Amino acid sequence: MGFGIGLIFTFLFWHLQDYGGSPTLFGVASVINHISEIFAYFFSFKLIRQMGHVKVLCLGLVGNILRFLYISWLKNPWWVLPFEFMQGK
Repeated sequence: MGFGIGLIFTFLFWHLQDYGGSPTLFGVASVINHISEIFAYFFSFKLIRQMGHVKVLCLGLVGNILRFLYISWLKNPWWVLPFEFMQGK
């Protein structure tokens, strides 16, 4: 799992660098990403209890698909920041 997440981060930063993203953007994106994961941690138990673990996993998969499609269509690297909140889903 850690290898997969590291691969996603590396590809994201590499992709954004190709569009002119700066190290500042990478740092801000990382902070937003980690904050969203912290918030998701506190609400995940309640969500799993209400929906069930299979539906929550499917919801996470759909969220990742939407996030990756959005990132692939970006032209301005700073527009990645709104969708970095989706990481915590």
